[in-house]
Amino acid sequence: MTAFIRSRLPIRRQVTRAASFVWKQWEQRHTAPTRLKRWIDAWWGYDVFIAHRHVDAATYAKATFEALKAKRISAFIDCEVYGTGDSLLTATPRHVRKSALLLVVGSPELLKPRTPVDWVQQEVDDYLLSHEDPKVVVVDPGGALGAAISAATPSTSSLLATLQPFLRGAPEPTDALTNPPSPAVTEAIEWQLAGRRRDQSRLWFFQVTAGVLAVLLVGVVVLAFLTLYLPSLIPPSPRLVSPLFAQRT
Repeated sequence: MTAFIRSRLPIRRQVTRAASFVWKQWEQRHTAPTRLKRWIDAWWGYDVFIAHRHVDAATYAKATFEALKAKRISAFIDCEVYGTGDSLLTATPRHVRKSALLLVVGSPELLKPRTPVDWVQQEVDDYLLSHEDPKVVVVDPGGALGAAISAATPSTSSLLATLQPFLRGAPEPTDALTNPPSPAVTEAIEWQLAGRRRDQSRLWFFQVTAGVLAVLLVGVVVLAFLTLYLPSLIPPSPRLVSPLFAQRT
């Protein structure tokens, strides 16, 4: 029995290696487009930047990201973009500045300031400083954020004071943080993105680039044709024949 098992070990190893090879090939083919899309989004920018507290709003933020993705709206969420070793101090302001709209999830933890760095506060400040006509959608589950903003003073919470002018148009029920975003939120995002879509600008850029490249390609083909075949189609002029060539003939 032991000899039989040993005789089958090489076959098992080959099957394992083959399965591992097939898995790696499948993973490369399916992850390459995702990596390319992430690289293009990081270079070109996003339609929506989702700012939230991880403690109590991570589920809602991820569900919002998936809902916008289903509508072909490019959105930034840190858990999908950042990896091990990425510097938030340099990457976060860059991604915020390249986003057309800022979505702030007003969870209860947002009312509690963070030290030494409040990332949501920094994201909001970076966005407002880099956009002349800012578009900010604040999700307020149960109206708790609005009540806190009405009762707060600028000295109490600078983040609440900053969000006060944008607190309208995206109501959510109290238990919204554990559910996907309501149609009212996604519709508010789409309405604010009218004429600001990064995908539209990106598509226009690539269409113009493709048109220019097509014209250049046609020009190269025409030039190559003229260079190769035009001299054989035009008979030589007698004036251009040298006297020595005329004597020989």
